Amino acid sequence: MNKQLINGIRQLVSVSEHDSIDSIVSQYIEQHYCEADITKTQFYPSQIASKYFCINKEVLRRILGNRVDKKEQSLIRIFDIGIVLHALWQNRYLGPARLLVGDWQCVCGFTTYGWMPRDICPTCGKKDLFKYSEPRLMYHLDENNVISGYADGIIMLRDEKIVLEMKTVSGSAFLKIKKPETWHIIQLNIAMGILHLVKGKLLYISKQDNLIKEFDILVFIVKV
Repeated sequence: MNKQLINGIRQLVSVSEHDSIDSIVSQYIEQHYCEADITKTQFYPSQIASKYFCINKEVLRRILGNRVDKKEQSLIRIFDIGIVLHALWQNRYLGPARLLVGDWQCVCGFTTYGWMPRDICPTCGKKDLFKYSEPRLMYHLDENNVISGYADGIIMLRDEKIVLEMKTVSGSAFLKIKKPETWHIIQLNIAMGILHLVKGKLLYISKQDNLIKEFDILVFIVKV
């Protein structure tokens, strides 16, 4: 090949920064998370329970606003993988298996409570378009500080409601799991306390092959 043809091919396969999907998505993530409302100090159960939680960092976040660096972006994308797997388990496995109970919303907006509907939607007449709405967690510490978030679900076993917490982990980390992490137990207990339920189940999901390990958890935090 002559040099002119090689240079032409290189130009065809190269991607400018302005046309890069990664660059555009990175800009969106940065803008989206920097615009998050910080008028109140909002704490997530997973955040409070984490061994990496730092109150000083939260104070600075409220003063300076949200900042999304490359490390934060990487974590956000990893968390988003977890969100997708959570939805898969909720709507493809646990819902149809009649384990998951709660609010189910059709794409048309109609919502019903209970098991995942098997019949057509009474509003739009379509079927299999219901998605699980995660139970809301909200506890006001005072007028400016709130514990807020969502539980991954409530399952019904032997006529007893159990709070579900799902954690997605890498394939190598999944193989090493022998017992649940302490901060995951604390996070689940916060949700159990807010929902006034005494039993929980931790579900670890492998990102590699979608296998699971589960652990039963009893509440040790006083109901809030």
